[in-house]
Amino acid sequence: MWTRSELKSKAKVAFKANYWKSVLVAILLSILLGVGMGTARGQFRSGGQEAEPVGIEQVGIEETAVPEPEPMSSEDARALLIVTPLLLLIVLAVVVVAFLIEAAVANPLEVGARRFFVHNLHQPAQMREVLYAFDHGYRPVLKTMIIRDLRLIGWALLFVIPGIVKSYEYRMIPYLLAERPDLPTDEAFAESRRLMMGNKWNAFVLDLSFLGWGLLSAITLGLAGVLYANPYKAQTDAALYEALRYGDGMPNLTELPEA
Repeated sequence: MWTRSELKSKAKVAFKANYWKSVLVAILLSILLGVGMGTARGQFRSGGQEAEPVGIEQVGIEETAVPEPEPMSSEDARALLIVTPLLLLIVLAVVVVAFLIEAAVANPLEVGARRFFVHNLHQPAQMREVLYAFDHGYRPVLKTMIIRDLRLIGWALLFVIPGIVKSYEYRMIPYLLAERPDLPTDEAFAESRRLMMGNKWNAFVLDLSFLGWGLLSAITLGLAGVLYANPYKAQTDAALYEALRYGDGMPNLTELPEA
């Protein structure tokens, strides 16, 4: 059975042995996951004291009656009924296209970044691992990752807590694809569920153990996160996958197919 201290100790040694590459890949991974590097949003407001409200008396403008709006004509109402659904369809189409474009690039890169950190557990990994999924099983990787994203979105829209549970249940999918890009979608989901069965809570506690680093990152305007906490966390997540999948008798994962 794995422990947090063991995973963290192994991760710390691994990412320090390949420090700058680990930092760069962790930055990319944070961007892909939507975790902004800037933790100081809202810190730079338009400075100074708030301006006092300017009353009508202060500028010498007399109060005037506000004219009532004219009723909408039947022609305008018909035009509105036609234009509104059309605008909604356009917005929906833009969102879908943006999602597909992002998925086509971001998801394979996420799989490659996960592969980098798994390889990095045993020897310094190369940056080319990040592009692994583009040359190895791109279509099955893309399909499985898009289905994962859609399922997570669906669960999050329906229920918050089950959505969080499902995010842990599907947590190992990118790692499984990093090892076997041609893994069928159903098998990827089933294997991830198997690996996380009985481990969701412990993985959640493992994530909570990095809250201190998150606070330090906020205090340093993201610098501590970029230079230490993010690669440390990403490497720990890779160590978790290795422990869940291979246990104590885990093989040397550098024997995975090379990019």
